[in-house]
Amino acid sequence: MTVFIHRRPSAFIGGLFFLVALIRVYLRTVSIAFRA
Repeated sequence: MTVFIHRRPSAFIGGLFFLVALIRVYLRTVSIAFRA
C-alpha cells in the first residue's frame, strides 16, 4: 500500500478527498434525519 501511495500521491489524495466528501454527505443526512 505504501508503494502505491509513493508512486501515485495524486491518486491517493483524490481518494482521500472522495472519502471526506462521502463522510460529509453522510453526516449531513444523519443530522437532517435527527432533526426531522
